[in-house]
Amino acid sequence: MTVDRLKEKLSSGAADFVRFGLVGISNSAVDFGVTNLLVLTFKAKSSLSLMAISFVACALATLNSYLLNRKWTFRRSGPARRASEVSQFFAVALMAMLVNTSIFLFVTKYAPDRLAIGHMAAVNLGKLAGIVTAFTFSFLGYRFGVFQNERLRAFRRSFRFPIQKSGSLAAQAAVLILAAAVVRAGFLFLTTAVFGDAVNYAWVADSLSKGEFSKVDASWTNLFGYWEALFRMLGLGPAQGAIAASLVPGILLALPVAWMARALFGSSVAWLAGLLTVAHPRLVEYSCNGYAETFYLLAFALGAAFLLRVFQTCSLLPALSWGLCFGLYSCVRSEGVLAFTLSMVVFALVLHVRRRRGGEADAEAAACPGRRRIACILVLAVVGFVASAGSYAALTMATVGRPGIFPRTTNLAKEFFEQSGTRASVGDANSGRGASEGGNRRGNSLGDTFKGVLSRVSRNVLYSLERIPGVLLSPILLFALILPLFAGSWGRSSFDELPPLLMAGFPLLFYPLVQVEPRLFLAVVFPVHIFGAAGLAAFSQYVGMRLSSRTDDGTPSRNSETAGVAATRFCQVVAASILLVYFGLTAWRGVDVERGYAFHRELGAWIGSHVNPDDVIVGCGYGYVSTTGFVVSRRTVPRIWAGQALELAEFARQHSADWIVVYEPFLRAANPELLSVLDSGIPGFQKVFEIRDYRGWRSQIYRRDVNQDGSSPSPGY
Repeated sequence: MTVDRLKEKLSSGAADFVRFGLVGISNSAVDFGVTNLLVLTFKAKSSLSLMAISFVACALATLNSYLLNRKWTFRRSGPARRASEVSQFFAVALMAMLVNTSIFLFVTKYAPDRLAIGHMAAVNLGKLAGIVTAFTFSFLGYRFGVFQNERLRAFRRSFRFPIQKSGSLAAQAAVLILAAAVVRAGFLFLTTAVFGDAVNYAWVADSLSKGEFSKVDASWTNLFGYWEALFRMLGLGPAQGAIAASLVPGILLALPVAWMARALFGSSVAWLAGLLTVAHPRLVEYSCNGYAETFYLLAFALGAAFLLRVFQTCSLLPALSWGLCFGLYSCVRSEGVLAFTLSMVVFALVLHVRRRRGGEADAEAAACPGRRRIACILVLAVVGFVASAGSYAALTMATVGRPGIFPRTTNLAKEFFEQSGTRASVGDANSGRGASEGGNRRGNSLGDTFKGVLSRVSRNVLYSLERIPGVLLSPILLFALILPLFAGSWGRSSFDELPPLLMAGFPLLFYPLVQVEPRLFLAVVFPVHIFGAAGLAAFSQYVGMRLSSRTDDGTPSRNSETAGVAATRFCQVVAASILLVYFGLTAWRGVDVERGYAFHRELGAWIGSHVNPDDVIVGCGYGYVSTTGFVVSRRTVPRIWAGQALELAEFARQHSADWIVVYEPFLRAANPELLSVLDSGIPGFQKVFEIRDYRGWRSQIYRRDVNQDGSSPSPGY
């Protein structure tokens, strides 16, 4: 291929992109104009109204996009493929709309506090970020999907991933484990903060390790607590034990990802998928903060990997391991039972479809065992599941005297108030509508359950759209979405991709029915990395094919090898750029967590040196006072909400508390009625210590006033 020919190919692609960009500008004008008009007209500030406005604006921009792109950008004027073309166009447009809206809601929610900007500035910044991301996805979808040419269709039909393995799996695993350990060590160098649910798990592990089973909180008891107790029994302190319990499985998370990617797409894709998992900012953070997420995610991912192995070989040992891993998953998260049941249904349906096809290819025929074999596989999977879950039940019976299976089984009639805002959640909990810090309301009938589920779905969808960008944190999702455009065949046989897709589909389908927290979507990260790495590899091969295509006279290009090297470098540059983004976000998150945690360290240090270990300490709930107490291994009593200072003082007296800790961040978010306490104080208590965080917000410690009852709260003070 001559230099002029190469320039011609590049300029042709660039011309399409420029035309698409001009159409994008007109779409953006429609999108921005409609968004601002509707926000100002209806004075919209709630996330629900902003989501509706974003959908309307995107829909109008999509209509404009279809007309201009078909007639001008990609120059399609004939009637051929009109029906399929229209459906494909609007499918891509719908995905782009979801991407646009999700980014828009995410930025609009978090930008005002993070960047100290106003509401309208955040609205427009969020809309800009959403448009840029959706523009990139739309161009790839329209150019290579809806308006694809015959060359691309031929590439898709012929392209196959190099399934043959290069290098040993053990060596690949060793490198990934070492890389994961190094990345997480870097994060721990920035912060060793343990907070939130990790504190509750740590106190359970503390009681278990000391044999004080009567003190174990049943609502926080699961297999992860016993796992953490092992580290406490090895001599680690509360914080060190909590970190180690999440760190060990966190280091191993890349292994099932690389294993599945290797089985589906080959070693090169496995390397990229594994490294992305090693460096993912959220996975790094949850590997180091004492939460149970990495423990059950490892069990879930290993279960999916063994299920893939069963799909490909129908072996009995992987079937047993499949059930064992899902059983471990269920011992931490109750919904693991549903995931296991769904995996069995998927396996049975796939084998049924393969048998009906009669083995269209050798690989298909090899993967179609007889009915007895299928029955043996399913029985062994159930045996594995029962063995792991039953062993855990026996362990809990022997220690805490009750079966620990499904202690927090979801009640579908619950209504979770934290999704309506911290202030509403705390107020509802105080008014009797909720019984715990989270706050929930239970229904008593099937009708209440049905109403509860329906009332949650729309809000949870909104909640999910707001937070999923903060979970994925990666442009690799775009390559996962375009993978079907470049690769028509995956894996050794049909349906091999279903086990990792199960990890993506189950959280997205299940959690809108229950309480939604961002970390519950972390399982989606694994298939995104697997299919995203494959999509990037396939796209790079297409780039190489275009660069190495035949010359004008039909003879093969002499620069095919050079073009292949260029395609490989393209893949490496994109992958390196994504990894650099990951490393930057991980470092930022480590610094940000430590900055927000510093005042807990200062308060804890003061309490450790001035407060008697037997004194009762109460303070703001939602993890504030419990985190402060955990810094110095002190149990505390959280107070939920109070309308005035006298109620707070009475709450402390009811709990025989000599010390009260109040936090301005909590008061601003959840209990503004008590903000005056920071200046006027608490009746019957004396302010003895105050610090300010990086925002200048105050946290104060009060002790019972000795002049009120003549008794000193603490000889140590």
